[in-house]
Amino acid sequence: MFKRYTIRNKIIISFISILVLALSICGFYSINLYYNTLKSDTYSNLNLTINNVENVMTSNFASLNNTASTFLTNKYINNWIKNKYDFSSLYYENHSDLIKLENEIASNLMFNDLWSEKYIDTAYICTDDKCIKLVSRLKADNLKMELVHSDVYKQTKDLNLGSYYILNHEKCYFIKKIGNINYTKKLTLIIMLNQDNFSNILKKLPKYYSTYIQNENGKILFSNDESLIGRNIFFKEKSFSENNFLKNSYEKLIDGKPYLIVYRQLKNPNFYITVSIPKDILKKDLTNSIISYLFFVTTFIIIITAIAYSIASKYTSFIPVIVNNLNQIRKGNYDTRIPSYKDMDLNMISTSFNQMTEEFKEMIDKVYKNEILLKETELKLLQSQMNPHFLINTLTTISTKALLSSDTEIYEMVNALSNLLGVSLYNNKNTFIKIKDELEYINQYLFIQHIRFQDKLTYSIYVENDELLECYVPKLSVEPIVENAVIHGLEDTITDGIISISINLDSNENIIFKIEDNGKGFNVKEQLHAKTKKGHNIGINNTNKRLKLIYGENYGIKFISEKDKGTIAFIKIPKITYLDYKEENINDKSNDC
Repeated sequence: MFKRYTIRNKIIISFISILVLALSICGFYSINLYYNTLKSDTYSNLNLTINNVENVMTSNFASLNNTASTFLTNKYINNWIKNKYDFSSLYYENHSDLIKLENEIASNLMFNDLWSEKYIDTAYICTDDKCIKLVSRLKADNLKMELVHSDVYKQTKDLNLGSYYILNHEKCYFIKKIGNINYTKKLTLIIMLNQDNFSNILKKLPKYYSTYIQNENGKILFSNDESLIGRNIFFKEKSFSENNFLKNSYEKLIDGKPYLIVYRQLKNPNFYITVSIPKDILKKDLTNSIISYLFFVTTFIIIITAIAYSIASKYTSFIPVIVNNLNQIRKGNYDTRIPSYKDMDLNMISTSFNQMTEEFKEMIDKVYKNEILLKETELKLLQSQMNPHFLINTLTTISTKALLSSDTEIYEMVNALSNLLGVSLYNNKNTFIKIKDELEYINQYLFIQHIRFQDKLTYSIYVENDELLECYVPKLSVEPIVENAVIHGLEDTITDGIISISINLDSNENIIFKIEDNGKGFNVKEQLHAKTKKGHNIGINNTNKRLKLIYGENYGIKFISEKDKGTIAFIKIPKITYLDYKEENINDKSNDC
């Protein structure tokens, strides 16, 4: 499809494609950078918010603890601590003392910020399952409120001495438990907190912030979302790992929506402040940025496309002129000419074209247009190929005549050569043969070389176990290495050559062929990767690649060679005794002989 476009359009399309790709990469990088910066800034804002909330709430909780101490420092409670007073008498008979106690408490609260700012609704002291009102700003029935505080007292009756915050019927209470002088009795101060006023501190934050204060068990005591008071969320999620933006921060799905969350643990009391923000707010800002960027990119591409089209039109206007003049030449009009151009390259094309048409015209004028004789002479090269069957049959005939002539040496040489040629020429489907058959080919080859070199060549073959002879090996995978040993062990040397071949099993049940010669040695890297004039290296290289292809990279040929001292070649293959003649299944066979 792209081939059908004109050069002008191809230039424009290519230019715009590169531009769009570059802008896309830059845009993706910029947007990703902007998003991470936005996310980091959001976490910083959350952290700043949580710092402010922490300061305010810590101050309020400290004031609450001081207020509780104010309640517990009057003379009646001091006498109770010294076992000099029984609060049950206030409940049943000493109503005048009760009034004095309430007046004393009211006097102490006149300059108390928590009371004046309505952070405290009620305060009761409870002992022996009876609760006595100290102060209350609620208009509810006294008996009803007494029952409410009695219920809270029962809930906290078994707690140890100290300070506690609890939830009872979605109301938050501050509990202070003290003991008498000999710790035989407990007195419980119960302060009902005005959760609305505490939550109003959190409601001053932006509306899209969700802020929670939880106790050590994870229950929400105060929140800018009243529907969540008493619930347990965002608390010690073990599955969350802290992100790289800020300590004590993570992300979590809430009702299917992702939130960014920052939490902080207070020291006194042991509360957690949690601030979260929907991640969609970040995505909204990011979406607006993407839309602005896309608008800019679209406008920019339109402008650049117009400029590119104008430039491409200017620098490709010569193409229709050239095409038109070529058509004129095709029609036989050799007087056509291309005008000159100011651009050096275009003017060079114009000059060359005009010179070409002038030369065409001169050539045609010198040659007879209507009398051109073409004589074709075909030379056929006849290649004669000798039939492999004919070659084998001829060698068989020669060996038979040698046998009839009682020339045993010639008979054995020709017979060995015939067997070797038979292995190469008749490549049947059996890619793998038994080791004993491979050794037979090697014996045939070494026999011929022994007759060739006479006593200059000595060789030996050792097999560790006769059972190894029944194992399988790729056909002609060992013979090229033996041939290489003969070449480097005897040719171009004046000393006698010794070749020893051994077949053993290693500790991993792999078959190891060891071919050793005392020749002149060679460079191992060149032997495996270079091509010599005789071409022996190609056979070794191909054999090595073939073994690795069949068995894997852990198998193949390894050379140890030292100049003028000889060479040792190791061939490593797995022990295979059963074969279905399918090369691709060779790795699935048993390794047990």
